[in-house]
Amino acid sequence: MAEVSDEITSKVFLCEASGKPFRVLRQELEFYRKMNLPLPYKSPDVRHQERLQRRNPHLIFARTSSQSGVEIYSSFAGCRPEKVCSEEEF
Repeated sequence: MAEVSDEITSKVFLCEASGKPFRVLRQELEFYRKMNLPLPYKSPDVRHQERLQRRNPHLIFARTSSQSGVEIYSSFAGCRPEKVCSEEEF
């Protein structure tokens, strides 16, 4: 990443997912250098949508506590492998 010059901020890239043009900001380039990350190949909008898709949905499911068997409500669906427990048990 250190070999990339600052001139890259004046170039326009095409998103591999959407085909829309985007630029890399100077602050963004500094962050990628500091964290030793590669330059993005997707636009900021596509990256943001992908992050949102990885979040839990805003739904509540009736579950059974993995410790006591008491019925509780959780944002994790019953088909998910996570163990859930009540607030008191936590």
